[in-house]
Amino acid sequence: MKPLLFRTRLKLFFSHRFSRAFGMLFFAIPFLAIPLISSLVSEIDDNKLLKNGVEAVGKILNIHENARNTIIIEYQYALNGKLKTDRFETPEVHVRGYYKEGDEIPILVSEDGSLIQNVDRFRLPDHLFYMIPLIFLMCLSPFVIAVLINYIKLKSLYTHGCLLAGKIVSIKQGSSHSFIFFSDTFYRVVFKFTDSMNRERTGRSTTRNLALIANKNKGDDIQILVFKDKATVYDDE
Repeated sequence: MKPLLFRTRLKLFFSHRFSRAFGMLFFAIPFLAIPLISSLVSEIDDNKLLKNGVEAVGKILNIHENARNTIIIEYQYALNGKLKTDRFETPEVHVRGYYKEGDEIPILVSEDGSLIQNVDRFRLPDHLFYMIPLIFLMCLSPFVIAVLINYIKLKSLYTHGCLLAGKIVSIKQGSSHSFIFFSDTFYRVVFKFTDSMNRERTGRSTTRNLALIANKNKGDDIQILVFKDKATVYDDE
């Protein structure tokens, strides 16, 4: 068994053309976490206000219903001699019948912000914070599985395989595509080889390394790794 260097393992892992899906995953994780973090921060701030806030009176500047059928209340209040403006979103649509622009409204204020008393703040249901990343991961899972299967196959060939020569049948450039800002150009190599049971077989390999196939034509030799009835183009760079 030949030990594999970390850079070799990394190269094998990202050799599959769908490996750019992992770029999508890591790129998207912060955005998937933003709603959860925002909700937690808002809840912490409200708890601080309920504990340390001072009762005050705010003046309503605007009150309206938004697209998700919640009420937005924009109001102004004074803190330490300075006028501040804040907004509060509530699912309690009936408050629109109680208040109008210019009315005073009881609030709690502190250096952490403000909130309207006796009115619930709108929060997204907790299960949505788990559903959004779950749906995203489910969409990515076929790509991830394909990458992992390919990695296991290549790892076995690089660990146990014998370095032999194969005959090129064809070389074709695959369709270029991109995930987020990761562009991807690859080449499909079809080749003939003899397996460990001395049977002729056809192998297929994908590479991004143009140097491996530069100046290669149909019928030329190309270095391959063979283990049992599997083979792949050998990339030693």
